[in-house]
Amino acid sequence: MIKTRQRVAAVAAFLPLVFSLGSASFASTAKTPDLPSDPIPDSATISIKKLEQPDQFGEPATGLPQDINGTPIAGVTFTATLVPGIDLTDPSGWQELNSITVSDAVASTNSLTPADTATTNSRGVAQLGPLDTGLYLVQETSVPKGVLPSDPFLVTAPLPTAGTWLTDIHVYPKNAVASIDLRVIDEDTITSEDPVLWESYSTIPRVPSLDLYAVTNTLDPRLDLIEDVSEVRVQLAQTSEDRRQSITRGLLPVIGPSDYSISLQNVAGQLVIRVEFTPSGLVKLDQARADSSDTNVVISYRTLVRGAGTEADGVYSNRAYMRAGSGASTSDATTAEDTETTKFGSIQILARDRDHPQTVIPGTVFQLFATEGDAATLTNPIEVDGESKWTTGPDGSVTISGLRFSNFANGLDRDRTSSLFRGYYAVMTQTPSGWSGRAHVMAGAVEAVDAPVVLIQELWRGGNGGNGGNGGEGELPSTGADVAGAIVLGVGLLCVGFFLRTRRRESESEE
Repeated sequence: MIKTRQRVAAVAAFLPLVFSLGSASFASTAKTPDLPSDPIPDSATISIKKLEQPDQFGEPATGLPQDINGTPIAGVTFTATLVPGIDLTDPSGWQELNSITVSDAVASTNSLTPADTATTNSRGVAQLGPLDTGLYLVQETSVPKGVLPSDPFLVTAPLPTAGTWLTDIHVYPKNAVASIDLRVIDEDTITSEDPVLWESYSTIPRVPSLDLYAVTNTLDPRLDLIEDVSEVRVQLAQTSEDRRQSITRGLLPVIGPSDYSISLQNVAGQLVIRVEFTPSGLVKLDQARADSSDTNVVISYRTLVRGAGTEADGVYSNRAYMRAGSGASTSDATTAEDTETTKFGSIQILARDRDHPQTVIPGTVFQLFATEGDAATLTNPIEVDGESKWTTGPDGSVTISGLRFSNFANGLDRDRTSSLFRGYYAVMTQTPSGWSGRAHVMAGAVEAVDAPVVLIQELWRGGNGGNGGNGGEGELPSTGADVAGAIVLGVGLLCVGFFLRTRRRESESEE
């Protein structure tokens, strides 16, 4: 009987109990000279601790508890399915193990109901069992987005280890993880006619070798890609942990057009930019990931809003989606996605009678500026749809549309203390005949699509408007340059008045 057990142990020594690349596999049972002499137990459990794959692949597991630290992965579902036809209570059953592969086990259990199912908790822990004695195929049937599924593995329950039957088998499968972060850079964008830059940053999963790596960017149906695929940039970069800050510490070896393909597709009215890496590119990704764990694939492109006028107002969202896989089959490749947004709205200006606010005044001309300094000097006016001057209509108002949100830039909300908060400044440059008004800078913000802020300019009766007038108080000259000159002249006159008044007081005191 002892000789029989020794012979069975020698056979079992060649059983690859875990085949998963990127997972902590079981060590060979060659260290066990024979099967335990005690009768084989009738059940066992498999305790799973699911962790992210570290930069270095670990040593094979033995089935015994180990003090392994790492980042746990919750939400991974495992199944354990009994492989039919293997009787481990008989020595011949152990002999058959040497000829069984994972592929064989998958095929033979394809139509069978799993013996048990378990999902990892927040600590990455799950337990399968108790399981009746036998050979089990353990598979991951569901993983969270961004987690690369590990390969299935075979394990006997119980497990012969160090001369005993191990009935609480501990496994530590590792999963490679990947993520994608889509960024929008619109801090310099003023109107919908200015380009908006988009960048997708996707990580490279830690696997022995990649067989698939593809990133798609789906554009909002109201956005157009500037130029064509020639304007789409693909590069490798090392980024900081605070990815949204878009900090690049340094570029890795350059990847060229032979390392990836770029295609443009129209899917349900939306333009899709797809970048897929070729075999040469996949090798470079593996090398870059081995050199630096924070290597990212960066894909950048620019867009323009298709609409004009009020049609340009709205919230525009793009979506980035990545797939990465390792192994002969990539049907279960990891996926990750992210969305990002840019926003445009309007400012409304109302001209009304100072003395009778219910009376609105059509024909009043305004210009809009992106800085208070430009508004004060009437330089660099904003232009939208070829217009840089806007005239109030019959309702006394004018709406200037297609302006980037003031309080939303680079994909984040911004308060008024932020350097990225954008104010808008309107100045009246011409009054209609019969009306006078005082030019001053009116500040406003764009913070909604459908409810524009209203800037109010008050006028009073008198004068001939922009064509010259009766010289009434505050009457607005006819051109913007004259407005700036009038402002400067007004300041000069105030200084002269102050000087004369001071001289008069000095003369009175001397008397």
